[in-house]
Amino acid sequence: GQTPIQENRGWNESAGTTIGQRSKEEAHDYRYFPEPDIPPMVFDDKYLQELKKKLPELPHQVKARLISHYKLSENNAKLLSTAENMFLLQKFEELVQHGLDSAKVANLLLNKPKFRNLTLEEFKAKTTENKVTDTALLEDAINKVLHANSNAVTDYKTGKESIIEFLVGMVMRETKGKADAALVRNSLISKLKT
Repeated sequence: GQTPIQENRGWNESAGTTIGQRSKEEAHDYRYFPEPDIPPMVFDDKYLQELKKKLPELPHQVKARLISHYKLSENNAKLLSTAENMFLLQKFEELVQHGLDSAKVANLLLNKPKFRNLTLEEFKAKTTENKVTDTALLEDAINKVLHANSNAVTDYKTGKESIIEFLVGMVMRETKGKADAALVRNSLISKLKT
């Protein structure tokens, strides 16, 4: 907050700081002179605040928003907030605003390039086509898997909760990949807790 003294400074290695060496009384001692073609410029707080308002959202801010608002994983949020993926971020937000699952949309846009140029309707159709949504069919597939994998059921009930992913995979195999994995996981957990 102070005006620096016009002086030459040197580095003191042992102290790890700079020290004054010799002072100059006037700027002209340094052969400085005002640039005649550039008038003095003064910026007030109002002007600086206006500039700040015009700044776009910075990558670290985008990442934090994606995690807090959309509950994305740290990795997906980081990938979507990079400059080279700004077009994917715009697509992501457009799709999510129309009610699509944020985690699923992020995964598809980042990992399946064929989904990137689809329209909203095409994206919806591709992500829901051939999905097993009939609860009776899902129930049947889940019951078959639980019956055939009693050891995994026992493991889950004795605290090995990671086994749920194995069971989800088995149900997905049973439905030939056409079930909604999140729905399957929730249904399995519900059944295993009874």
